[in-house]
Amino acid sequence: MAQQARKVAIVGTCPSSRLLAPYRDEEFEIWALAPDNAGDGVLPRITKWFEIHTDLALPGDPPWHTSYVEWLNRKSAEGAFELIASDPRNFPHATPFPKDELLARYGGLFFTSAPAWIFAYAIMSGAKVIGLFGLDMSSHEEYQRQRPAMHHWIDFAQRFHGVKVFAPLESDILSPMPLYGFDKSGPMGRKIEVRRKELVGRVAECDATIKKAEYERAYLKGALDDIDYMQTIWSGEQVRAMPEPETVGKVVNFSKGD
Repeated sequence: MAQQARKVAIVGTCPSSRLLAPYRDEEFEIWALAPDNAGDGVLPRITKWFEIHTDLALPGDPPWHTSYVEWLNRKSAEGAFELIASDPRNFPHATPFPKDELLARYGGLFFTSAPAWIFAYAIMSGAKVIGLFGLDMSSHEEYQRQRPAMHHWIDFAQRFHGVKVFAPLESDILSPMPLYGFDKSGPMGRKIEVRRKELVGRVAECDATIKKAEYERAYLKGALDDIDYMQTIWSGEQVRAMPEPETVGKVVNFSKGD
């Protein structure tokens, strides 16, 4: 009987889909990453944990680094999962992450995120089914820097290695990038572009209103400073109009014109 194809679920931290991974299906290995997934009971099951970073032991690290490293070392020592890490300073008993082997095999153009490294590792490990959970990569930074490389590995796995890649409907990681030169020519593309221009114009109007208000505020603040100065310095002028000390108490006969 042929050996069953290896199945892997890579689990990130996006809350919309990370708990939808096939934790109860023992055919799937659950590969986890990221501090937000750490902690007893956060994920129902973990087979392997990946920590790609080598900058967790630098001076000035945030306090959570310490507890995160301690948790990983404790759980891996207990045999809760296999820890695969790049930094022996923090994880002396972990299985070394094969960075050099991956670079030699696939080149270094598309390793722009931890999930990209882990996905390539899954391909090299012979996985035939890869599920992606909690890995939307939809924030601005991730979309620009990380998502295109992740799409490269997904396409590479499917086209050249026959890997089945899937994600839940709650995730948009498998949504393709727009086709340059064609994405604005369809009905939806035109609708989005018109809406975008409208919003750009409204933002510009708000910016102009804010700038006008800032100028007016600066003018009024200057006027208020002038009033404060006048009140502090010149409001004592009425004292000068009072009678001189030697005239105080004298009876003035107005009838004689004094």
